[in-house]
Amino acid sequence: HARARVAYGSFLGDLNDEDAAQEQLEKALELAPEFPDNHLLFMEALLKWRDTKTLAEKIVAYQALLPEAKKKFTGADWDYEWFDWTRRFQVIQSKAKRTDAPVRENK
Repeated sequence: HARARVAYGSFLGDLNDEDAAQEQLEKALELAPEFPDNHLLFMEALLKWRDTKTLAEKIVAYQALLPEAKKKFTGADWDYEWFDWTRRFQVIQSKAKRTDAPVRENK
């Protein structure tokens, strides 16, 4: 289940086990690639880890999934989610443009 992978990945990230956290977050994306929140959580972690190369790739992938996601997750039940996802993505894009720290080495 993707939500369990996200929760565990976030927990591992809080413990500074970036490799294990990344593995769990990537698994969540494999399990539910259509769900925007999984992508956003991974991108937020990549910002924290200063993995600008992977972040740039994930930003492009997220933008590509948006048209289908907007068709799938519609209606009043999703209004707040889209408000939140849009806001978070704007923050990610803004921070990605300002990140001048060294790129994290991928293992």
